[in-house]
Amino acid sequence: MVSEMTHQNYRDIIKDSVVVEYYSPQCEPCEEMLHILSKLDINHYRVNANVEDYLMEKYRIVGLPCVMYFKDSKIIGFRGTIPYEGLDKFPYKKMKELITADVERLNLVR
Repeated sequence: MVSEMTHQNYRDIIKDSVVVEYYSPQCEPCEEMLHILSKLDINHYRVNANVEDYLMEKYRIVGLPCVMYFKDSKIIGFRGTIPYEGLDKFPYKKMKELITADVERLNLVR
């Protein structure tokens, strides 16, 4: 199950080992990222970039989708965006492999 992270609840959420995805409802690559992350056994939260200006500024998110890994309230990893012109050279299958490897390496599996 995926839950929303907001400026009101983020402090409690990032105390645990979690994967946080920054997205926009209008972003097609974000929906693909949701599909990838939903298949992993992780604590997964989403931040709506259209609503959560505070979190976008706090973590300096400038492109979507963006995935951050938190443990004990600290950022322990980051997987940034893929430029639109690079999508054909960087398929989402590869992104799934990278995120899966990140999750295992950072010990974020539930």
